[in-house]
Amino acid sequence: MRKLKSIATKELIPIFGQKIEQENVQTVNARDVHAFLEVKKDFSNWIKDKIKNYDFIEGQDYICSPNLASKTGSGGHNIKEYYVSLDMAKELSMVQNNPKGKEARQYFIQCEKIAKAAILKEAQQIKRQSDKEWKQLRDNSKATRKTCTDAMQKFCDYAISQGSKNAGLYYKALTDAEYDAVIIPGGHIEIRNRKKEFKKTNGRDVMTTDELIRISIMDMTATRKAVDDALEAGGDYHKIYPMIKEKILRYGQMVNNSFLLQNN
Repeated sequence: MRKLKSIATKELIPIFGQKIEQENVQTVNARDVHAFLEVKKDFSNWIKDKIKNYDFIEGQDYICSPNLASKTGSGGHNIKEYYVSLDMAKELSMVQNNPKGKEARQYFIQCEKIAKAAILKEAQQIKRQSDKEWKQLRDNSKATRKTCTDAMQKFCDYAISQGSKNAGLYYKALTDAEYDAVIIPGGHIEIRNRKKEFKKTNGRDVMTTDELIRISIMDMTATRKAVDDALEAGGDYHKIYPMIKEKILRYGQMVNNSFLLQNN
């Protein structure tokens, strides 16, 4: 547990960060709420009654922890502390039905607003940074794409020299092979759906950051090498094409494996 930095102009009740249901949430010590509300009833009975009467759930609305520093009697015993969510704290304040309760409730509402604004600001900063990185990768991919298209054009020219009337189709097919090589989601259905997205616009404009990195690696090395190796071997372009496609897919798997190892 850690005390959070004061997030309101005037800290009426200390706010603590706690984990409830595996989520980091703002909490307050119910003992502090009890004191602020100036409740006459002793704390232990007050909090137990409120939990029972309003159906608060441990592990959802509050958590308990022993105060190891507090002992009474010769043997001593641990005093139980209740850390309650701000929603529970607001309800405890509201049902108290006095000016202090109204003040506490407004304070908790303000704490929530400030915390949400801070989270939103952080999320926006992360998105801006992510967008900046994506744009840089997209710009870089335009240069690496030129390396790849030059290699593909070599094959198309080779096919035309042997009498091909539809060499342009190979250009598109090899591009699709590249996409198949670097898109590695859950299975064929997802790949097919992603390729449908690519057909609606320039495929690279809807690629993720990871996909742009992998496709750029393919452009710079794998696809160009697949074409160069096949053309160096020579032969009928009908037979060379499946060799190029198979190598693109194989090299793509190597790129993916290397990428995954580096990011795990």
